[in-house]
Amino acid sequence: MDLELKEEIDNFIEDWHWDEESYKLAFELCQYLFEFVDYLDKVKGLKEKELRRHKSNCWHIGILTCQYGYHEKFSPEILAYPPYHEIEFKRKMVPSRYQLQSYYSTCDRVKEYVMQKGDWEEDEEE
Repeated sequence: MDLELKEEIDNFIEDWHWDEESYKLAFELCQYLFEFVDYLDKVKGLKEKELRRHKSNCWHIGILTCQYGYHEKFSPEILAYPPYHEIEFKRKMVPSRYQLQSYYSTCDRVKEYVMQKGDWEEDEEE
């Protein structure tokens, strides 16, 4: 990993962690979410405005997952059941209807990405 990307991730996750262990989770989660945004850019060819919106929503996904997810280490499976921390998002982020729909859209796209990569397979019962 190049120094520029590491610095970008460190800046992005500044509020996501509080100690060495939580830093590792935050860093790996962010790295995965950045790969997701790169995927949207390269494979899906989204417009810059849409990419910024998804990246912003990834920040919300990350901070809520790190602060409310009770995960000790990162695994893509923690992103398998969207929307992520919906109650906390509504309570802490004070979203408008548009922001909520945007957040749900990103959550759904993250789930699709996780499944497409083969990092998690949906149970037949769902």
